[in-house]
Amino acid sequence: MAKPKYIITALLLLLNSSVFAMQPLDDENLSNATGQDGITIKLQDYQPNARIIWTDNDGMAPADHGIISPQAGSVVFGDGTAAGNFRLSKGDTVITMDTDGNGGNAVLNINIDLPDDLTINTGDVYVAGKDTNNNLVNQTKIMRDMTVKLGGLNINVQLGAAPQGSMMLVTGVVQSGIQVSNIALIGATSGGNEYGIGISQLILKDTGASNDLTFNGMGVSVLSSGLRITPSAGKVVDVLMSDVKVGGLGASDPAIGGVALLGLQLGGTSLTISGH
Repeated sequence: MAKPKYIITALLLLLNSSVFAMQPLDDENLSNATGQDGITIKLQDYQPNARIIWTDNDGMAPADHGIISPQAGSVVFGDGTAAGNFRLSKGDTVITMDTDGNGGNAVLNINIDLPDDLTINTGDVYVAGKDTNNNLVNQTKIMRDMTVKLGGLNINVQLGAAPQGSMMLVTGVVQSGIQVSNIALIGATSGGNEYGIGISQLILKDTGASNDLTFNGMGVSVLSSGLRITPSAGKVVDVLMSDVKVGGLGASDPAIGGVALLGLQLGGTSLTISGH
């Protein structure tokens, strides 16, 4: 006769378990259960591809730099095809978000961990006008499709408040430095030939024997004057340029050789970007 007692006890335990399972879990209870707070988003095989268009709607001031009749103008990255647009190489990007009350100055912290072998292609870059239907007209190529190789960077963004000292803080090590290839500033085109300034490859790295580029706290802040980029204190880099051409940019046109800027001081400087 003991069996019914065991069965009733087991049913009560199962019922109890179901009741507890249906109770709502808030973030605090969830963190106690898992030891974690926040949200993590992993973008697997992320490979953005798009044509990017920036338009200056009012053009330049009358008679400024030779302009007689100001009109809207655009800068276009990419030709509208998957193979020729602005694009990023396939890779995994991890985004982690947390919030904190921060003693009355609440902050949203967003950490972005980029792929170790990230490659960026700009697509050919054009300048163009706009017609009355807002379509691009009279496109002229001003830069070739450049390839930028970097990776291993960690970007930490803080919104609401910035206890880290800036809205965005960049850290990490780019193996073999930032490498930019197929650089061409095109000033004129004639008979299918392009003329301007060309650089086969540009490498930005830490000065001296190291081939890597270290970011140990480059800050990006939003000010009333615009967006300010500040390198980490004491930052010194080498800039190495190979196969530099001036004039004809064809494969058979002669180059003037390589150019190096060694020990370039960046610490203590800043770059501000603003509209006008």
